Amino acid sequence: MYYGNPWRGYYGNFAATTYSQSHPILPGSISSNFVVVEPYLNFQITSPGSRDLYVEILYNGNPLIVNHYNTTSAPGANTLGTFTFASINLTGMICKSVTLRIVSNVSQTSSSQQNQFIAVGNFFMSNSPYYTYGVTVNGNVLGEGV
Repeated sequence: MYYGNPWRGYYGNFAATTYSQSHPILPGSISSNFVVVEPYLNFQITSPGSRDLYVEILYNGNPLIVNHYNTTSAPGANTLGTFTFASINLTGMICKSVTLRIVSNVSQTSSSQQNQFIAVGNFFMSNSPYYTYGVTVNGNVLGEGV
């Protein structure tokens, strides 16, 4: 639930989020290890685009990919709490064990802390990227997608 309303546009069964309506968001991370078997890791995400919230891929404990997302600029997702699709290119990591880490480094002094969250889920790998047109990744707007 986001401000008493259900998340919108989500197709999975489970999601991880740093959002909490009744408690301040604290810095932290959620991690999961997996073996790369296809070139793209696809997932659904919603975020306000904070520079302190991001998704990264680590190999041997070192961050190889760091992606900051802003999903509010995607068509139909102009409100917080609406999930969009995103992809991470893992082409050079096939057959390697990596760690996915969702990071929240939100400052406790942030005046807009209630909107500083990230929610992700519905992860799957594929041979091609699967993303929503208009999602901003590291400041770049993605072109045509799903």
